[in-house]
Amino acid sequence: MKIDNSALDKLAKILFFIVLRFLIAGTTIMFLWNWLLPGLVNAAPVNFLQSLGLMILGRLLTGSLGIGIGLSTFRKKKDTDNKDFFDDSDAIDEDVNHKSDLRDDLRKRCKSFGQKNNV
Repeated sequence: MKIDNSALDKLAKILFFIVLRFLIAGTTIMFLWNWLLPGLVNAAPVNFLQSLGLMILGRLLTGSLGIGIGLSTFRKKKDTDNKDFFDDSDAIDEDVNHKSDLRDDLRKRCKSFGQKNNV
C-alpha cells in the first residue's frame, strides 16, 4: 500500500504544529510558574517536563481533553438534530415576552429601592 506524498506532508505539518503547541504552552507555563509562584507562595520552581504535566493535569481536571471529570462534563450540549422541534421565531417571541415580564416584575419589586424610609 502506497501512501500519497501530500498525505504524508499534511500529517507531518499536523504533527509539527502539535509539537510546537506543546513546546510553546509548556515553556509559557514554566516561565509563568517560575516567575510568579516562588515569590507569592514560596513554591518550588518547575522544569519543562513538570510544566507539561501541570498542563495535562489542568486539562484533565477541567475536562478539556474529552476524558476525565471536569467542568465540560456538566455542560449541556445543544440539540441540533431536532431542528423541527420548534420554530425559532416562536422561541424568540417567547423569550422577548418573558424578558419583558421579568423586567416589569423587577420594576414593581424594586420601586422603593434606594429610597429612605420615613418612619
